[in-house]
Amino acid sequence: LASGQLGSIPHNLGGTPDLIILKSLWNTAGWTTWHTGLTAGYNIKLHQSTAQFDGGGDANGEIDAPSSTNIILKGGSSGCSRHRYRI
Repeated sequence: LASGQLGSIPHNLGGTPDLIILKSLWNTAGWTTWHTGLTAGYNIKLHQSTAQFDGGGDANGEIDAPSSTNIILKGGSSGCSRHRYRI
C-alpha cells in the first residue's frame, strides 16, 4: 500500500475482532497492534514499552479499526508493498 492508501483483508471471523497483530516477515519492524481499548486511530508496538502512538505516524503503516468482515490497513510513509506480513 502506498502512503495513506487504505487496503482491506477479509477475515471471515463471524464478528468484529477486538485485537489484531501485524508482524512483518520481511524485516525487523515491530509488531504493530490494534486493540478496541486504544484511542481511535492509535496503535501500539508489542516489542516496545512506549505508549500508544498515532498510527498515521508509523513508517510501516497502521491498522485501522476493523469491520465485521474486513481488517483495514493503511500504508505508512515507506509504504507496505515491500513487506510481507503475518496477521
